[in-house]
Amino acid sequence: MVLVHHLDGQKRILEKSANTEDVNCSVDATGNHWTCSSALGNSDIVCSLDSSGQSVSCEDRRYCPYSEETDRISLTVYIRSNYMLEEYSRHFYLSEIVKPDQVFITKVNNSTIEWRHPVSWNRPSSYFPLTFQVKVITARQRRRGCMCDSPCAGSKVYMTESSQWSVKGRMTVCIKAQDALCDSLWSDWKEYSLKEVSLIP
Repeated sequence: MVLVHHLDGQKRILEKSANTEDVNCSVDATGNHWTCSSALGNSDIVCSLDSSGQSVSCEDRRYCPYSEETDRISLTVYIRSNYMLEEYSRHFYLSEIVKPDQVFITKVNNSTIEWRHPVSWNRPSSYFPLTFQVKVITARQRRRGCMCDSPCAGSKVYMTESSQWSVKGRMTVCIKAQDALCDSLWSDWKEYSLKEVSLIP
């Protein structure tokens, strides 16, 4: 169950339409994926439950990334097992939980690796900046089992606002991104192994 709470108590959540029901639901031909939607005062939120019943996906079709968030989202989940009912709640702004996709490697040569913001990230990048972590793994560290998402002896993680990094020799470069304006989630690591035979011009 997804609950939307407005601070304005006089505001009607559902906008009644003469031609539609308050809540409209549909299911695909397989019967596994269903959605329910309603016309809300300032938004048009559509939520769907996955086939396992363990997660809910929601989309605000009128969401504007340039507007300031004024209210936290209140998410309440009720779980029932026989005669037992449990309630779990979480409150958050979207900016607190946003997770960028992996960065996109655009250029690699003998001295530099360059990347750009994920395609799914809002534009322009000057208005929606990202900060990056860069981890460099040498060939020797790699042979010892050093990975992007594991701590490695002698390997450092660097913070940068730039979209390029100087490289030298055979090494593995790991890059992940985070919203530069919020302490939100980091993206998954993007890994690239530099070899003479795999350079991007």
